[in-house]
Amino acid sequence: MYRNVVVMGLGLAMGLASFDLSPASAQENALKADERAYCNQLARKWNRYMPERSYGSSVGASPSAEVSVALTMCNDGRAADAIPVLERALRGAGHSLPDRAIGTRP
Repeated sequence: MYRNVVVMGLGLAMGLASFDLSPASAQENALKADERAYCNQLARKWNRYMPERSYGSSVGASPSAEVSVALTMCNDGRAADAIPVLERALRGAGHSLPDRAIGTRP
């Protein structure tokens, strides 16, 4: 009986040790969520104002490989790497950037 209690206690301790409930972790998660939201705003703006050329159409321009990769990275949750590329592409095309409110969550 005593052995079962000890084993269960160790299992519980190991399970609780795997959770990271620190404020720094919560802040980091909030920053990542803000980055994803901003990246999605940039991607929406790109897709709205810089539509890809469809087959047989002369409207719009095909995005560079770098922008295509950045759009994919934004969708895959790698916003930190995609944001600078999308910002540069939008500025280069003469568009203003959306407001960036990273780190403003309470």
